[in-house]
Amino acid sequence: MSTSIRRIARPAGFLAALAVPLLAQGADANDAGMRRIAPHVAVDRNPDIVEVFLTAKEKMVQIGQGKPTKMWTYNGVVPGPTIEGKVGDTVIVHFTNELPEETTIHWHGLEVPANMDGSNISQNAVEPGGYFRYEFKLLRAATYWYHPHIRTNEQIEQGLHAALVVRDPDEDSSLGLPESEHVLVLEDVLLDAEGNVAEPLPRDPLAKATMQLNGRQGNTLLVNDLVCRVLETLCSARRGCSSSPGNHRLCQRSS
Repeated sequence: MSTSIRRIARPAGFLAALAVPLLAQGADANDAGMRRIAPHVAVDRNPDIVEVFLTAKEKMVQIGQGKPTKMWTYNGVVPGPTIEGKVGDTVIVHFTNELPEETTIHWHGLEVPANMDGSNISQNAVEPGGYFRYEFKLLRAATYWYHPHIRTNEQIEQGLHAALVVRDPDEDSSLGLPESEHVLVLEDVLLDAEGNVAEPLPRDPLAKATMQLNGRQGNTLLVNDLVCRVLETLCSARRGCSSSPGNHRLCQRSS
């Protein structure tokens, strides 16, 4: 992997991005399953600037048993690198598009200048082989996510999504939160018989119109690009977790 970050690059997290605290002190060191599914984190040590280098490119990704799946990735990983910063930081993202079609990055939920929003209205799309420099300030602490706003549904399902975590050090210290946490990115993806992401739209006109209006449901649930170990961990920790065959079937897809 060629993740290039200024401040630090270490393994760690579009539809749902969760920052989950570890309640047991030894969980981070002892739970190999949780370590395996942790997405990559882009964190900058500069006290005021988070500078990240992201490249959108195609790559074969192993998301379960069987053949690898052709995915579109940020820096070769799905989900992409989690970007972390604090309130008041300036984020600078050097974005290069190595995909066969145009794309952008939209910073979902963040207040950013219109020309940095990736909307393909106030910002032109980044063409194949193109480059764009995003720059904006982090204003509010929360767990966000970033993704394209060009053929949004299709490009997200192909793998272009990741988390962005904004912290408020004063608020965090007052809450007494655990020191360790894991970012979990949850999604469902529709895979065909060959293990690849299914074509975005069916050929049947009625089915196509229905999908365009309602979206589609995937047949594979992913947590940070894997399936079961996290689901088993969450289920075992909750007294009311269902033990239905459907839940176990999800867990059996773990690699």
